[in-house]
Amino acid sequence: MRWIRYSEAKPWSNAVTRCVLPLTLAVTAPASAREALVQNLTLPGNQNFILQIDDGDHFTRLAVHMAIGGAFRRLASPACGQIFTDFTDGKGRTLQENLDATGQTAQAYLGLLRYANGAGQGPCARAGILAFTSPGWRIIHVCGGFRKKFLTLRLEEREDLEIALLHEVLHTLGLGENPPTQEQITDQVRLRCHKR
Repeated sequence: MRWIRYSEAKPWSNAVTRCVLPLTLAVTAPASAREALVQNLTLPGNQNFILQIDDGDHFTRLAVHMAIGGAFRRLASPACGQIFTDFTDGKGRTLQENLDATGQTAQAYLGLLRYANGAGQGPCARAGILAFTSPGWRIIHVCGGFRKKFLTLRLEEREDLEIALLHEVLHTLGLGENPPTQEQITDQVRLRCHKR
């Protein structure tokens, strides 16, 4: 193969190079743009609130972002907001009192939390666990099942992710389990926050 020096190149080949090179860059740019977008996901309704979604691959991060968006829309309903008065923490305070202490609305509170990849952690090894946290923690860990449900593309699976996320939000405000059971919490969230 012979290399052509720039000065030897024909004028039309320079024109082709000037056209093809930007096209090549444009083809690769969307991948970078997608990564930048995924790394800078914002809270729905507040573009200044950068969500903290740690680790995980592109689809896990998108799954979390979509679930946050769905939870955000559900919390716009006063009926859904009642989940914070339905439960109390270990000291007998309603979760609404704990939410009020943050100075945030229920929707804005979603942006105060960190969302992390829980793969390889004990709770994620149990069947049916989509996400987990501990009472009072502000980190919600998402499991492999969360990503898997997101990728099925079925609407009911996506709704399950939103309900699971709201369930975990209650735990971040101090709600423990047993009592109430995991199922009782999820059923109450589904009852209050079901789209009508």
